[in-house]
Amino acid sequence: MSVQHKKTIPFMWVAFYSDNTALPQFDLETGKDYLFKDIDQSKLIRFGWFPISFELAKKLPDTYYHDPRLNKFILELRPNQRLIALRREMQHHFSFSHCIECGFNWQWMPNKPDGSIGDSGLPRYGEKYSYYAINHKGKRIYEVICPKCGAKNDIKCSDCDEWWNKIDEKWTLQCPKCKKIRKQRTQQVSGFSIECIWLLGYQETVDGKNRKWLMYIKPDGTFTGGFE
Repeated sequence: MSVQHKKTIPFMWVAFYSDNTALPQFDLETGKDYLFKDIDQSKLIRFGWFPISFELAKKLPDTYYHDPRLNKFILELRPNQRLIALRREMQHHFSFSHCIECGFNWQWMPNKPDGSIGDSGLPRYGEKYSYYAINHKGKRIYEVICPKCGAKNDIKCSDCDEWWNKIDEKWTLQCPKCKKIRKQRTQQVSGFSIECIWLLGYQETVDGKNRKWLMYIKPDGTFTGGFE
C-alpha cells in the first residue's frame, strides 16, 4: 500500500501589464490554464503569486486547493529587471503505520516528541506506543500500538504463546499449534508527499555585475529572501 498527499498547490500566478490588463494562470470562470510562456514579457510590469480562491479550486485538478490563511505576493519590476518566478517540487518518501481498526496514520519514532509533525506531515509517536517480545535468537521483535484506539498486532498466538508462521506473501500469519489466523490490526505503509516552494524575484545587471534577488515562499505562506 502506498499513499500520496495530493493537495499540494495553493498558489497561482498573475502577470500584470503596462496597459492595465492582466493574465492569470487560470481563467477564473472556466478554470482554463495558461502557460508561463503565454506571458507577454515586453509589457510585464508586475508579477504575483496569489492564493487560489475557494470557487476556483473546485474547477481545478485535485492538486490545487484553497487556503484562506494565505496572502498574495506581488513583485513590481523595473525596466532593467528580468523576472524570476517558478514552482519547485520536492518529493519526500517515507514509511508509516496505519491502523486498520480506526484508520489513524502515524510514524513510530522513539526519539521524537509524541504528536510532533515530521516531513511526511504525519504525527510521530515513540516508545510507549510499542511493545516487544524476545525471539529464540534473543532479539527483540517490536510491534506498534495505535496511539488513537490502542489496536496492535499480536506478536505471538494469544492462546498458545507460539510464534506465528507466515503462510502467504500477503503476510497472513497462522499459529503452528492451534492453526489460528492472526487478525491484522495495524500495517506498515510506504508513501510519499510532494512539497512545493514558490520562487519570486528578479535578475539585473548593475555596474557590469549580475545581481539576483529571490524570495522563497512555502505552502503555509512563510517566506525567506534576499540577494544571492
